[in-house]
Parts: sequence; structure tokens; C-alpha cells
Amino acid sequence: MRPSVIAKRMGRSKGTITSLIKHCFTHGFVAMTPDPTNKNAKLIFLTQKGKKIHDEMAHVITDRLHESISGIPEEHHEIIKNALLSCIATQNTMWSLEEYKD
Repeated sequence: MRPSVIAKRMGRSKGTITSLIKHCFTHGFVAMTPDPTNKNAKLIFLTQKGKKIHDEMAHVITDRLHESISGIPEEHHEIIKNALLSCIATQNTMWSLEEYKD
């Protein structure tokens, strides 16, 4: 993915994202390659180290989300999910909400 796409999806400036990407590159979490369709752009990929951290954090975040709604009755979980998806759609129309439906 290009840094400009990442910036748009995160609602941040390209400069901010470029700084974060450089930090991640320095620490071996991402790799950069030239974009074959645009000589002025680079493509960003997770390295094996970055993928490992991503996978570990995904479990932590999922656990925290489950903890955060543990006191709410199961029948209300779908309402909460739809409300949060609506917030995401309102704040960032670039995100595809279809991937979060299930």
C-alpha cells in the first residue's frame, strides 16, 4: 500500500504517516519498494517481524474489546457493533465497512 493511501485511511497527513513509516522501517517492521506504476511513490509491506507484532496485537485488541462489553447482555452486542460501525462510517468514508460486518 502507498503511504498516501495509508494516510487517507487513517485520516492523517502524509507527513505524519511518512514519519511513522520511517520509524517502522528503522525498526524492521515494514519494508519499502518502488511502486512500478508511479516512479515517485513507494509501496509499504509488513516484514515477518511486523506481521508477528500485528498478529500478537490483534489478539490483545480482540481480548480487550471482549472485556469492554463483558457486562453488556449478549442481545445488545449487535446494537453496539452497528453503532460503532456507524461512527466509523461517519468519521472516515474511505474505510470499507463491509469487511467488518461479520
